[in-house]
Order: sequence, then C-alpha cells, then structure tokens
Amino acid sequence: RGRAIPPPFLLPSPGESAEMTLGPNRAPLGLSSRGSTPRTNLPLPRGKPVGGAFRAAAGPHPAGEERFLLDNHRAFFQKHTMLYEAANTHRPHSLAYSWSAWPQKGTALPVDLPGPTRSDLGSAWRKDGMELQSLKLESTGVLATFRVDPTVSPVFCAGRAKGRLQHALRSAGNPCAFSRKVSVRALGHNITSAVVHYVRDQLAHVDLADPRYRDELGRSAFEELSVDLNQPVELRRSRYWYGLHLVLVTAERYRMGGDAFLPRLRDALADAVHRTGSQLRSIAIMPDHVHLAMKGDPERSPLEIGLAVQNDSAKAAGFRLWQDSFYMGSFCAYDLSAIRG
Repeated sequence: RGRAIPPPFLLPSPGESAEMTLGPNRAPLGLSSRGSTPRTNLPLPRGKPVGGAFRAAAGPHPAGEERFLLDNHRAFFQKHTMLYEAANTHRPHSLAYSWSAWPQKGTALPVDLPGPTRSDLGSAWRKDGMELQSLKLESTGVLATFRVDPTVSPVFCAGRAKGRLQHALRSAGNPCAFSRKVSVRALGHNITSAVVHYVRDQLAHVDLADPRYRDELGRSAFEELSVDLNQPVELRRSRYWYGLHLVLVTAERYRMGGDAFLPRLRDALADAVHRTGSQLRSIAIMPDHVHLAMKGDPERSPLEIGLAVQNDSAKAAGFRLWQDSFYMGSFCAYDLSAIRG
C-alpha cells in the first residue's frame, strides 16, 4: 500500500520509476477528496501520437503540453482498452429467479414427476448455471425457483426452464404444450423497498470527520423516482421483474472525492447503465465504493451488465478505478423465502 501502478496514459518509459506521488489521503490521480488534479513524479512523454502511440522526445514540456498529452492518452485509453473481463473478474453474487409458465388452452400438466425425471432435470439445469431450489407442478401451471450464476439472464432462464421441462415431460410419456406467456422474477433476501432505502441512506450510516466531504458525496447522489422497480419489463408476451443491486469498490480502497470528479463519475455510471438497456433508479457514491439500484434489461445477464458499467465508468474516469470484482444481487417485491414457501 502507498504505491500504485500508474494508469495506462502515464506508464513510464524504461528506466523510470513507477511510484506515484500520493495526496494527504494517499489517493492517486484524481481520487483525492480535496481535488482531482493528477500528480505524478513521472515525466509525460513528448511528441505527437503516431498510430495510437506517442513518439518520445527529450527535453522539458512546453506550457500546456502536459494537458494536451494527458487528454490524448485518455482518449486512446477510452477507445481501445478493455479493463475488466469475465475471465479475470471475481463476482460475488446473490442471484435467484422464479419462473412461471402455463399450458396451452385445452391441455393440462401432470401434478408430479417421477424421482429420476426430477433428478435428471436438476442435473440438466445445473449445467446451464441454474440450481433448482423448488419445483411446483399443478394442472394449470408450473412454478420453479433457481439459484443462478451471473452468466444467466432472465430470458435465457425462461428458455432453458421451459425447454428442458417440456423435454422431460415428453420423455416421461406426458407431453404438454406450453403457452408462449411466461413470467420471471429476480429474487433476493431483501425486497425492493428495502434495497431502495438501503442505497438512499448510505451516507447517513458512514462516519466522516469533514462535513465538506460529506456534502460532496451527498451532491453526487442520484435517484430517478419515475423508475418503478416493482413494474415488469414486457417482452414478447412475457413479463420480467429484474431488479439488480450493483456494488463497485475502488482499487486499493482509495477514496474518491472532488467536486469535479464525483459528478463526472455519477454521470458516467448513469450513462453506462442506460447503454445496457437497463433503467437506473438510484446511485450512492461512498468514499471507496458505489451502490446502484436498477431495473435490468432481461436479455442481458447480471455479468454483462456489471462488466459494462464497470468498464465504461472506469474508461470515463481515465484509469483503472475499480477492483477486479463487483457484487451483484437480485430483488423484487417478494423475497426468496416467500416464493419458495
């Protein structure tokens, strides 16, 4: 701690030190709570960009060239760099979906499945990243609950749940045609109102010595009351309740701050969420992490949404702002125990 690898646009040339000059709160490059001016002991390369790289030149920097070089490095970095990828990103999660479906008019579902058929179904769904928690069959409909991997979107879950169950019923001698209407709910241990209040009240539960810093964080908060997280997204005659709670933590737990930096980060996070096709309800920016509550695009998995927000916001900041991990949790108006019970 106390050292940091400089971001791509400040990488040293051979023989130069990679040590950053840190501010009073040991925060590098725009993360100081008292401002966002980069400071480093590394001389910026001179010259003009050639094919996306800079041709170095000796000598002192002319006035204004440092900012010119920094802006050009950042532009190249934002366009060409993928900072976080699924293969090297740790993603703790608490994700569950319930799936409801109904038979076509004039047909009925069997009220039970043989033990081997149920076991085979569970094994098949497990390969899809869906761990069966409960399965309730009635003649008029079916309700299944799954714990899911972050790679599983609600639309994918609906397709695999219906397809594998239909195949199992046909193999057991009880073929049944399903209606095209389905319902998928993202579930969690907390309901929607609890998550919304938790994100909104983050600042009230943190102990900060400087009231000016608390005000900075408060001004960076965001809430869009018109986004009703309890209303479903309708897609191809189906309904999806897809509430997501995303948490990103800064690299090395460096503290964020600055009246210029925090609003830019908030806007970058909001833009990143909207580019995924999701609807943002709220943002809470804390000293070393952020919380986001949103209604996700049901065709995108939690992993896709999380990586997109993580990458786009870090690129807007101009450096590797986040740890190689994020937390994603799901929620709706009912908690997991209510659905399974």
